[in-house]
Amino acid sequence: MLEALGEKEVAEQMMICNDFANAREHFLRLHQHFPVNENIDSMLSLCDILTAARVELPGCGIDHYWVLQCRESTSDSCYKIYPLKGEIWTTYKGWNTKWKTVDYKSYQCQIVQIVSEFSEGDEITVSRLEKLKVA
Repeated sequence: MLEALGEKEVAEQMMICNDFANAREHFLRLHQHFPVNENIDSMLSLCDILTAARVELPGCGIDHYWVLQCRESTSDSCYKIYPLKGEIWTTYKGWNTKWKTVDYKSYQCQIVQIVSEFSEGDEITVSRLEKLKVA
């Protein structure tokens, strides 16, 4: 168990340092200890995507790249994005509908996991992902 926690900590530090290829190797070893853990599967996918994409999202400290499920709105000139339960997303920290252009110039991000199903017109529930503290 301690070996697995060590793998997790090393992998997280590598991700913070943008070393996603080596972080993936540590998550693979962690996956051997916990083969049915969906969070580890998600982190492996994230490492794969970030290693390939290398698209920087300012304010978050790590790179992000997503393939989104969306459709073009018929009434607006925008796209509607439909997050799926279990996906990992980056959100604006403290965002609300009253934000103005200036608010988007100095923002922070947080990484969240979608924990509820989405249906148009309803709210969606997310859970902020945080580091585990090991005693």
